[in-house]
Amino acid sequence: MKFLITLLAVFSFILWWGGFTFYAAFVISTGQKVLGDHVMMGFITEQVASKINYAALIACLLSFLNEWVRGGMKARLMRSFVVICLSVMLGLVIALFILYPFLQDLLDHQAHKEVDHDKFYLLHRIYLIISSALWVNGIVFIILSVNKYSSALRGNVAEKD
Repeated sequence: MKFLITLLAVFSFILWWGGFTFYAAFVISTGQKVLGDHVMMGFITEQVASKINYAALIACLLSFLNEWVRGGMKARLMRSFVVICLSVMLGLVIALFILYPFLQDLLDHQAHKEVDHDKFYLLHRIYLIISSALWVNGIVFIILSVNKYSSALRGNVAEKD
């Protein structure tokens, strides 16, 4: 059972972080080139963002569950870092969920334009900063997790299934 939970946590994290990275690195710029307009691409991103945020939430919750199920490890300090990292990630995801409806309210979906450009720009910048912090925190989580599990594989951490 522990192995299955770990597998689900890892795959959900791969789906979220990999999907987010691919979308940010390739899809947004390609969409803007094809559509010729960053505002039109924003309406596509609006639809994708909620799905990416749900994937992040699921990845965080499954990773928390994985840490809880695998409790009792000798490397408590490393486990504490992982739990702190996950807590920060969860807080950032919640912040995105809170901010998202405010951004949606500033869009005219019929006319495909921003209702209040200045307010939208400010809130969108905040959203991007939070998203970037979440992405970087994902890298920290990957590093901590690889370190923790590679230590377990070397026999430095006693982990019993």
